[in-house]
Amino acid sequence: MQWLINFIAAGAVSLIEIIVKKFGIFVSVNVLIKSVVALYIAFLIAAAAFITSYILRIWNAFKDLFTQVTSMPSIGGTWGGISNSQIVSSSFAFLHESGLADAFITAGDLFIGLLSVYFVIQLYKLYKAITGNIVKIINDLLLLMTR
Repeated sequence: MQWLINFIAAGAVSLIEIIVKKFGIFVSVNVLIKSVVALYIAFLIAAAAFITSYILRIWNAFKDLFTQVTSMPSIGGTWGGISNSQIVSSSFAFLHESGLADAFITAGDLFIGLLSVYFVIQLYKLYKAITGNIVKIINDLLLLMTR
């Protein structure tokens, strides 16, 4: 694997040398900065799309599980001489009459909201780390240009 990394790095350095010889250092650094920024923007768009897709998958799984739990035809059997569908229907009636159903719905929305905030914070940490590296690369390129 190390030989592949060395090969790619040598190719990149050779390409930079060719560009510098042909166009000069100022144009070369500008091209490198613009390409790094373009790749950075493309990465941010791809990362945001991936994280949004992941959050939507979690939300869909949560909805599917909730509909499976609350579907009456899937409940069969008896417990203590009372059918399970009767127990579940009485439980849901109690939840609705006591107001706990609204509380559970609000708690589910709060859970999804907090999960979304967590992923946004992780995305921000990733953004800061990548931005720090990009700024470091651009500063190094500008330092090379001024020498």
